[in-house]
Amino acid sequence: MQFTSKKLIIPLVCLVGLLGGFFPYYFLSQSERQFFLAQTNETLTQISGAARQQLKGVTFDEMLEAAQLSTHPADIQLSYLNTALQPLAESFSENGIYVMFYDTTRDCVVASAPASETKNSWFKRLPADYPSRIVSETKHPDFRLVDNSTRGPMYVLTNPLNKGGQLYGLLVVSIPQQIIDEKIKERERYYLVVSSILAALAVSFITLAYLVIYFQLGGAAQNRFLRSWPKWLFTEQSELSLHQFEQAHRSPFIRPMIESIYSFQKWVLHIFQDLPTAILAIDHERHITYINPAFEKMSGYTLQELKDMSPEQLSQLFQPVGKSNDLQNLFESKSNKEIKGEYQIDSKNGQAIPVQLQSYNLVVQNRIGRIVLFIFDSQAHHLLQQLQAQNRLLLESLNEGVLILDKQGTIRYMNHAFESILSTNRNDWLGQSIFETNMEKSVSELLRLILSNRSARAHSMPGKFLNRQLSHLSLDIIPLGSESSNSQGALLIGRDLTTEWQWSELSKQADLVHSLSQIAASMAHEVRNPLTAVSGFLQLIARDSPSGDKLETYVQVMLEELERALGIISEYLSMSRKNLSERQPVSLRMILDDVRILMESEAILKGVNLHFYLLDQTIVCDITKMKQVMINLVRNALEATPRGGVVTVSVEKSLPEHAVLIQVSDTGIGISADDLSEIFNPFFTTKKGGTGLGLSVCKQIVEEHGGTLEATSIESAGSTFTIRMPLPDTTDLGEPILLPHLDSPV
Repeated sequence: MQFTSKKLIIPLVCLVGLLGGFFPYYFLSQSERQFFLAQTNETLTQISGAARQQLKGVTFDEMLEAAQLSTHPADIQLSYLNTALQPLAESFSENGIYVMFYDTTRDCVVASAPASETKNSWFKRLPADYPSRIVSETKHPDFRLVDNSTRGPMYVLTNPLNKGGQLYGLLVVSIPQQIIDEKIKERERYYLVVSSILAALAVSFITLAYLVIYFQLGGAAQNRFLRSWPKWLFTEQSELSLHQFEQAHRSPFIRPMIESIYSFQKWVLHIFQDLPTAILAIDHERHITYINPAFEKMSGYTLQELKDMSPEQLSQLFQPVGKSNDLQNLFESKSNKEIKGEYQIDSKNGQAIPVQLQSYNLVVQNRIGRIVLFIFDSQAHHLLQQLQAQNRLLLESLNEGVLILDKQGTIRYMNHAFESILSTNRNDWLGQSIFETNMEKSVSELLRLILSNRSARAHSMPGKFLNRQLSHLSLDIIPLGSESSNSQGALLIGRDLTTEWQWSELSKQADLVHSLSQIAASMAHEVRNPLTAVSGFLQLIARDSPSGDKLETYVQVMLEELERALGIISEYLSMSRKNLSERQPVSLRMILDDVRILMESEAILKGVNLHFYLLDQTIVCDITKMKQVMINLVRNALEATPRGGVVTVSVEKSLPEHAVLIQVSDTGIGISADDLSEIFNPFFTTKKGGTGLGLSVCKQIVEEHGGTLEATSIESAGSTFTIRMPLPDTTDLGEPILLPHLDSPV
């Protein structure tokens, strides 16, 4: 019975050895799949980012506007966009990558690559149920596995193209799942071979140990033999003690096993030659005895070059990340401590390579026989960490609040925007169940529904959320996980609509003011007609009244007041009238030449020197209104300047602003700081008899042209009014022209 039990042990230990050998295959194959998926997402993200940079923030509509095709038929516009974007798409479609630009305004594909496979999709709409369309709603990147009817399953990354908060297109980058699966299968085959070898080694070693015990070689010899076998992996037969071989060779059953172990040694070393993990072995005297090709490729050093290095040079080859000197002590024989940690290898070409290092001591007869260093290139791990950091930075930079829940409803992440919306500290909420907080029942029910059975995304406007009363919070609830799997949690995107609500209220008020303004303008128009008639009759009375008569005096006062009232009404109508004029390219010099001719006589009468410094520059404007602005500004400057003073009109081009600057400067009395902030407000005036509408009308006209009007002033030194007018895209800066100016007599 005892013999039978011993016979059963051999199959059992073989089974244990096989399981121990094939466990790494299962673990590594699963890890590789996760690694390749993360690497695929990172690769597609990098391609998307590079393509977005090539667009330089220019929208599809801006491309058409620059090409003067904004009003052309849709087929011409799409053809132009395809011509402009197709080379860009082709430049990124390599190694099985597919790139597509989608115009959400025109709702069709405008370019895709490679053209040889995707040309039939140009100018067509995406299906209504196509997963990429969800990005049009969320405006956030989306990465998922999509079943393509033509090319089969594909990993697709869809990026929104936004500008100014408005979505104008989609950038879709994808790669067939077959390519990723082939890479994974290639690695799995490799791991299968390695696991098979490890399983065979495990079975052989366990069987050998059992046979030694079974045939009872003798207590002392048995112990020495069992302690010696680990050394054989990195030693030659000549290095083993003669006593060990004598004891082992006593049994005819052991001798074939020893020979098999040497065969396995050569086989394992051959496998180590092909492993991607770098391996380095040193003996008890700290001499390097073995490196595999992976280490030679990583470091750039050959085995002979490493053997020629001193222990100090070897320790400098591995730089610890931190202050650890364990490896230095190991190379200098100061320590036998096994090492595990992060290091940098200073390769022969000067590159610093981040690695994870693990050492194993092979103990022979109670002393270190060999030390083996396994060195893992951690660049991929660092890249994954960088990707995670980039994703976190992306979430933190969003204007929308982001809240991530696990499948139990526990809060796992809250970004800064959500923290600001709630006016709270995110650390107070992390790890808490969202269902334990005070919030609207409708939101709680939606969350439970989504977390339980992966209901579709939902939208809510909760009044209470996370113990806060939020009147203008928009909340999108999106399930996490693939369509075929159970819910992994939920993503909550919150938007504070307080500002939008305030703008809406302001818009309503502005509409009301506009309506009242139209009514007032209509009334002003109706009042002006009878006042004009009254003015005419008063002029007749004044003409027929005797000179010096009181009636003539009274009539003259009435005429002056009527003229003032009519002036106010005219200015008000000018300010409230909608811009119905047509703008056209015109020479700015021509406008200012006309202004100079009109105003030089007034300058002579006032004794003010009027100077014009111009450029021959083209702008797009309403000629009449622009003359009105310039005459008003020059007249104000002349009125504010004493005799002998100077009024200067100058023009220059501002390249950074892509604008032309028109400045009217004077050496007059200046404007106080308090008045300077009010001068563009309607009906504000410091001039006797002024209406207070002149500068307000000027500012309105300039802003209707897409420009700005600003004023600076120093009391008792003068004022400067600056107009910034946008330049057309096709203008050339001429040489400065100094026009002859008129020096008025003092």
